[in-house]
Amino acid sequence: MGSCFALNVANSLRRLGVAAESHRIHEEANSPQANAYLLDFLLNGSRSKYRSYFEDEISEANREQFKTSIAAADIFVMTLGVGISCFDRKSKRLVLRPNSREASDSVWKLAAPDEILKSISTVIKILRLLRKHIPVVVTVSPVPLYRSFLTPSALVDDCMSKAALRSAVPSIIERNEGVYYWPSFELFRWFGSHIGPAFGEDDSLPRHPNSKLVELAVDSFIRAFFVERPESAGGDEPQPEVVLISDLLA
Repeated sequence: MGSCFALNVANSLRRLGVAAESHRIHEEANSPQANAYLLDFLLNGSRSKYRSYFEDEISEANREQFKTSIAAADIFVMTLGVGISCFDRKSKRLVLRPNSREASDSVWKLAAPDEILKSISTVIKILRLLRKHIPVVVTVSPVPLYRSFLTPSALVDDCMSKAALRSAVPSIIERNEGVYYWPSFELFRWFGSHIGPAFGEDDSLPRHPNSKLVELAVDSFIRAFFVERPESAGGDEPQPEVVLISDLLA
């Protein structure tokens, strides 16, 4: 679940033979707070106090499909996209489509690590109401902000946003059992800066991660979190089955 990078991850997993389903959240709403609101809506539907944020965008059928997917999943990957959120200046209400608003109507805020921790812990709690003990892998999307109004520079805002998200991760892992971190952000933004271009080679758009590096990242993810073992008894040649390493350790 998450931004466009989450879709890239799901597509690469499918190409490598892993059954994966992705649920994309538009970039402006992929903050931890919005994620928590969304999961509350998925769980509670019309009873959710956040239903007004999503009921016009997510049908009842889609909500049920998302819940069913989570309930059947062996692992949940959540990409954290943005640590900056937009709020209505008068009502203080979170704005999920800030690109359609005048900047004078809005206030932009950078979430503190403890706020991010609270939101993601809420997401994990709701996930485990839908699928008990589901392992959760948290990643930080390497895709930079498109624009922001927090400071005059989207580059500066992007640095602060990613830093806020990344700095909250250790506490998320420490306080929630069965939660892991996968360093896709570091692969692109840190390692990628030493090996040549990590963005833009496929389509000349400097915000888009290179597909070869995405595939490398996902292949590394599978080797880190999954193993292959042959199926038990049968007349045919044994077929590899992807098994969660956490299942083998249980």
